[in-house]
Amino acid sequence: VVNALSGEVKWKPRTIKTLIGRLVKKGAVKVIEEGYRYRYSAAVDESECVHSEAKSFVRRVYQGAMKPALAAFIEDADLSDKEIDDIQKILKQKRKG
Repeated sequence: VVNALSGEVKWKPRTIKTLIGRLVKKGAVKVIEEGYRYRYSAAVDESECVHSEAKSFVRRVYQGAMKPALAAFIEDADLSDKEIDDIQKILKQKRKG
């Protein structure tokens, strides 16, 4: 992992190992020992991770208030008519429960 990331980021090997350790503790990464080597893989899929991070962002930045968070994203976004229709469908489904 350290070798793979060495050309991508300017982190020291210890920083990369610390990050991986934290991801393992959070359950986001699985580790398998193979002798003196370790094999890492994702423990959650990408969409699950994105949803979790989005919720965390709203909690941290907007104190959990969804309305101002959504309003800020929608007001700043260049949305196509189809994207607006899709958002409206999601909101209608949410209203129906």
